[in-house]
Amino acid sequence: MREFRRASDEFRATIETNLEINHPDPPPALPLDPTPAEEPVTVAGGESGALADSALEPYATSAESAATAPVGEPYVAQRGSPLFHGRDCGWVKRIPEAERVYFKRVAEAREGGLAACPVCEPWEPGG
Repeated sequence: MREFRRASDEFRATIETNLEINHPDPPPALPLDPTPAEEPVTVAGGESGALADSALEPYATSAESAATAPVGEPYVAQRGSPLFHGRDCGWVKRIPEAERVYFKRVAEAREGGLAACPVCEPWEPGG
């Protein structure tokens, strides 16, 4: 038992020495040159603190992104996937634009061998 206690004490001393556990932390370093505060962005309307329109472009809403997709094609599938989705399905956001295949009718997608998404269950209103 003494050997175990001696080894344990030796291990503890080594850890404390190497990690400097018993020494206080050094104070944080202060910058030599304080950085100037950022100025608020002014929009053309004169409102300060608002972001410019160009800064918001990467965060386009789903309505804006839907405008970039072909108009009148409400069904979307990913190349190589066995499912097709309605345009409003949450899974459509995960499909890269280059991998999207658009369909005008559910029948077209089914003729291509695709099954309906079990989440959005796309259907075509009778007409």
